[in-house]
Amino acid sequence: MANTKISEITEGSVALGENKFKESQLLDAAIKAGQVVKMTATGIDVNNLGSTMLGVMKEHEAFDLDTDIDAAEHGDVVTEGYCAVFIENPAGTYYPGTFLYKGLDGALAKTVGGSPFAILERTVNTGDTVAIVKLLR
Repeated sequence: MANTKISEITEGSVALGENKFKESQLLDAAIKAGQVVKMTATGIDVNNLGSTMLGVMKEHEAFDLDTDIDAAEHGDVVTEGYCAVFIENPAGTYYPGTFLYKGLDGALAKTVGGSPFAILERTVNTGDTVAIVKLLR
């Protein structure tokens, strides 16, 4: 069965292990924990093939792990370390060590686009849309 929710691959947290964060960032739009975000003039928003990724949206204590965090809330962003992220559905199996790059709608992709943003830590299969990665900074 494919893993499509962050809660299916973690035990309640996007950040795994010791990480660095940008704390209390204002959300410009509704964002799910695990989506890749970028900084805007007024806060943070979902990254969509953008060149300047800030990090990965961390879970929010007022929202379920798999529920969008409302716009105008403040939340933390994982900027370094290991975390759970959304990925574009792979057309096959990706193995640990695979580089991941900017993708669509706050997800990472295997398609090369600039410098790699993360490296895959666990195998993912066709249908998976979430993964455990190490952010590259």
